[in-house]
Amino acid sequence: DIQSRRNEVYHLRYATAVDVATALQNFLTGTLSQVQRAGQLTALEIERDVVIVPEPITNKLLISATPRFFGDLVRLIIELDTQPPAPP
Repeated sequence: DIQSRRNEVYHLRYATAVDVATALQNFLTGTLSQVQRAGQLTALEIERDVVIVPEPITNKLLISATPRFFGDLVRLIIELDTQPPAPP
């Protein structure tokens, strides 16, 4: 059974692609450990369902995810890609 995937390129305006990809990977790793403890998913299932690759030269993220994760992933990216506050 092959799941459908969404593959997108997201251009970041404020945050750096490497930083956002690292934050998302850390978040997914932390979430994974919680979900595994609850016996809901295996590590392989999440790794297979979400792929995030930073492209630092153009400051873009390459995203491949199943519909189950795609919406939340894009929402998190939008939240992370905000203009930094002005210095005091």
